Amino acid sequence: MISAVVDTSIFSFPSHAGVTHDSLGPWFSHWNLDAEILIPFIILTFLYLRGLKDWTDRSRDHPIWKTISYFAGWIVLLLAVESPIDFLAERHFFVHMIQHELLIMVGMPLTLLGAPVTPVSRGLPTQIRRILISPIFRSRVFRILRSGVLAPIVAGIAVNIVIIIWHVPDLYNQVLFNGFIHRFQHVTFLIVAWLFWWNIIDPKPLSSRMGMPLRAIFIFLTGMPKHVVGAFLVFSTTFFYTGYLEFQPVFTSVDRATDQLLGGMIMWVGALSIHLTAMGIVFFIWMQRQRREQEEHLRELRKSH
Repeated sequence: MISAVVDTSIFSFPSHAGVTHDSLGPWFSHWNLDAEILIPFIILTFLYLRGLKDWTDRSRDHPIWKTISYFAGWIVLLLAVESPIDFLAERHFFVHMIQHELLIMVGMPLTLLGAPVTPVSRGLPTQIRRILISPIFRSRVFRILRSGVLAPIVAGIAVNIVIIIWHVPDLYNQVLFNGFIHRFQHVTFLIVAWLFWWNIIDPKPLSSRMGMPLRAIFIFLTGMPKHVVGAFLVFSTTFFYTGYLEFQPVFTSVDRATDQLLGGMIMWVGALSIHLTAMGIVFFIWMQRQRREQEEHLRELRKSH
């Protein structure tokens, strides 16, 4: 039961309730306390804030909106897995899809917009940066991994493989009954989301190898398979995720067919809306850069005459 289960880790935190969620009490009373999420959050928050404070010799701006975006992303990630959303996700497919979209399409890009690499690394003790971090970033192995693993085509393939595999009914149903598999699913989502969004966002000092127009195309092509899966679920007359039949629904007015339809709509229309918004922002930034380059070129021409 959520009030009685205790994690056996060295931190002795109450575990992620997962499939052991007790249905007693109102749905909004079910909160998690996951050491594996809260401890990294606390550590990274400390390093991020310390790094910003100690980063006095800045070679680029780090406006306040980036810091706000970073913590907004973390709030979204924490709400997705620690709040009653997780309890509802075990009883309704459409809420589970909301949870996944919060992790992949909202929380991760917001944290990357916060450009956390430099502040977090600056927040580390000087000796650790000098002995460990700097040599790793300068190493040939890191450069090879960066050019391979972080390549757009790898990110695009990885994000779709992970999303499609986890929505195979047999594996998806296992997620509902196995807390470890559920956690592992969320970890894989966050990894591929990071691979996908960093190629679009440019969280300095990391930089994408794609120009702005290519990034918009990358968003569109990468999102298509997920949208197809969502559309398939919307129009299917078969209820695939039978694991939900073992749980008492919270929203009794939503039958299982409607539940799957709503989940498919979230995967399809919801994700498509975010992708289109991201494409629009990318095109806007590209046009702004083009305009500035043209203005600079005109100024140079006037000076030369």
